[in-house]
Amino acid sequence: RLKEAAFKAMSESLPQGYEMDWRDIEVKNVDNGKPHILLTEELSKNVKHIDVSISHSRDYATANVIAMIN
Repeated sequence: RLKEAAFKAMSESLPQGYEMDWRDIEVKNVDNGKPHILLTEELSKNVKHIDVSISHSRDYATANVIAMIN
């Protein structure tokens, strides 16, 4: 879900728009377990900052991504 949220946050604002591919986005965890989004070099040229928030309960999970586009 996090990758989907990142895709949706950036897809309409970036010059390449929906030509972006799922493989252009990678989700990694930093040392404390917080998720971090890595982008391909081409995408990262247009993205100033990405903020990530995730939450879950027993039955549901949610992911929110805010992307600041150059």
